[in-house]
Amino acid sequence: MNKQVSYGQLRRALLKLKFIESDLKPRWKAYRHAGTDTLILLAHRRPSQFAREQEISSVIRHVVEKGIAPEEELDRLLQAVA
Repeated sequence: MNKQVSYGQLRRALLKLKFIESDLKPRWKAYRHAGTDTLILLAHRRPSQFAREQEISSVIRHVVEKGIAPEEELDRLLQAVA
C-alpha cells in the first residue's frame, strides 16, 4: 500500500465501504459501520493533508479484522480515489 494517503482519500474509501461520517467536536471525525458496529476516529484535518501511518494502519486493521473488506479491496479503493 502507498503510505502517502490523504485524509480525503481515507474519507472517500470509508464512505464507499458504507461507513457513516459524523463530526465529534471540531477536532475529530467519526466513521461508523452499522453492519459490523465498527467505529473509526480520525483527526479532523484538511482533505489534502496526509494521514499519519498509525491512522492508516488502524483503518486497515479495523476494516480487515471486522470483515468489512479484504486489505486488497481497501488498497484498491484508496488508489482509485487518489
